[in-house]
Amino acid sequence: MDPIPVIADFSTRGLPPDERARLWEEHNASSLIGLGCRTLTGDVLEAAERTVQLPQLRLARVTGTPHVVDRTQAHIRANPTDAIVAYFALKGDAFFYHESGCEMVRPGQAIIGDGDKPFMRGFSHGLQEVVLEIPRSTFDDTHWHNTFRSPLTVDFTTNPHARALLRLIGTTLQDGTDSSAVVEATSIDLFLMSLGGPPASPSAAHTAAASVFIAEHLHEPDLTVPKIAAAVGISERQLSRLFAADGVGVVRFILDQRLDRAHSAVLSNPTAALSNIAANCGFTSQSYFSKVFKARYGLSPSALRSSRQHA
Repeated sequence: MDPIPVIADFSTRGLPPDERARLWEEHNASSLIGLGCRTLTGDVLEAAERTVQLPQLRLARVTGTPHVVDRTQAHIRANPTDAIVAYFALKGDAFFYHESGCEMVRPGQAIIGDGDKPFMRGFSHGLQEVVLEIPRSTFDDTHWHNTFRSPLTVDFTTNPHARALLRLIGTTLQDGTDSSAVVEATSIDLFLMSLGGPPASPSAAHTAAASVFIAEHLHEPDLTVPKIAAAVGISERQLSRLFAADGVGVVRFILDQRLDRAHSAVLSNPTAALSNIAANCGFTSQSYFSKVFKARYGLSPSALRSSRQHA
């Protein structure tokens, strides 16, 4: 039986103001990574975190007001992680000071490093980020030391595998999962692919990256197999084989995704023009949209909307 992930939520809201930083430190030491925390201006810390513990991986979503954290040798001795840690910045610029220098991290970037090397991070305008911890045992010793000798920065706005990884982590943090083993295997493969390394199963990583690219470009009428393959970095034949292995062709998958999105929009936006919904889902022909919609759901878009309004 697939292990059930452990989900935990924590917030400083409602805690005694002068105790918040200490309690935030204690929570992170047990749930994520041991750190020191302080505000530079004496402002009260507002911070919240959701963690999901899978059998191997640990995921987190963190928000907070301006503050500074550090991971010293004392923190490492008290709470070793034996893992690499990836921080995906969603909002707020940050600095990442480490033994080899200092990196500026902006929204759209992830910084990745050895969790058992000292560092300091600062968030002058607060933060919103997603965190991934991957155990050291995932990598062989040579790969570990060569790749993570110093922190790496990845742009997940342009890296399709990093973007798919962030989407998978975000979905798991929001909804949990009934397939911890699948989430972990796919996450590790996507992580390795985002760094240019060889994954255990490139097929799963490429399929996930292609699916995310399709979801983000469904509104484009010219979303084609060549465009998707080029974005993911594989051949058109390889892309077609990946989707065929799951029992559906790429073109059919795109159509199904467009229809799913259109169906949701028809029901959730009762005053929106159906022509606008069709265009926003990548359909250039209103008649074709109505035809394939009816074939899928048994009612035309207008008939479906009317039936719900009079139900």
